[in-house]
Amino acid sequence: MKWGILGSGNIAKCFLTAKVNEVVAIAGRNKEKSLSLQKEFSIPVVYDSYGELIKSDVDAVYIALPHGFHYKYALEAMDEGKAVLIEKPMALNEWEVQSLILKAKEKNVLLMEAMKTRYFPAYQELKKALKQGIIGELQSIQVSFCSQVETSFFKKSYLSDAIQGGVLLDVGCYVLNYLVDLLGTNIPLKKVDACFKEEVDVDVLAIFERSGVSFQMELSLEKPSTRFAILKGNEGMLEIPNFHRPNHFILKKGKEEKVFEYLYEGNDLSAEIRAFEKAYALGLREEACMPWLVSQQIAHELDRVKDAFTADPDASVYRM
Repeated sequence: MKWGILGSGNIAKCFLTAKVNEVVAIAGRNKEKSLSLQKEFSIPVVYDSYGELIKSDVDAVYIALPHGFHYKYALEAMDEGKAVLIEKPMALNEWEVQSLILKAKEKNVLLMEAMKTRYFPAYQELKKALKQGIIGELQSIQVSFCSQVETSFFKKSYLSDAIQGGVLLDVGCYVLNYLVDLLGTNIPLKKVDACFKEEVDVDVLAIFERSGVSFQMELSLEKPSTRFAILKGNEGMLEIPNFHRPNHFILKKGKEEKVFEYLYEGNDLSAEIRAFEKAYALGLREEACMPWLVSQQIAHELDRVKDAFTADPDASVYRM
């Protein structure tokens, strides 16, 4: 399987260090960075444009570009018959995600959103433990993904872009994966608060609640780094540090505390890449752990939260 990479930033480098199959080409906005990665990882070809790479003889394309470019280049790649792995979020909204899924069906190609969280052994074991009633009946979930982004970096990055920027689109998918996977979709939104900087959301708080079970999401680009999930039940609680790429979780019952540790090979992208490569080898169009429906559901929930803090939202922008 021959990979081509669109993008030459940090996430592209993480991909290259994840012990992937053969990478034969790369193209990036900054050719100097692409040439540096070519030298470091012995990549045969650096293309001057994304279109040239897409039309080359690669089997699969990894899209490691800012969010606003995911939709355009995924469509182009699938039109050329390439399998596509897209860095999260799959696209800017549910409408775009639905369109990508339709294209994958039309071209009969593999399409997957790179939601790495689902592929960690700790996350998979956490789900099994919940089904087995490790904390009894689930009562609440609290998930926080906060970072303190320097103003200088914020201003020059895609985070400050009015279309593709903001904290919700950048990391909200990690949090809403827990909502979709553990509680489901279309849970009533009880509260949504957002703070803005240069017209994009930099702090978002959302609370969902149904049948006595609550889900609280906190996101920020301006608060000290906190990344955790806390799941409370009537018989105990689970804490998951670094919930988006966990290697352990902690069970607390009364005065008792137990750590469940699950190591993984490679870096935090390795497992999802191996799953994608296996699905490709099997001739599948979607990967079972991160199927198209889940990507659409997460995009749907992102749109619901965004609609709640957007003045006079135009639903036609977000959905078919």
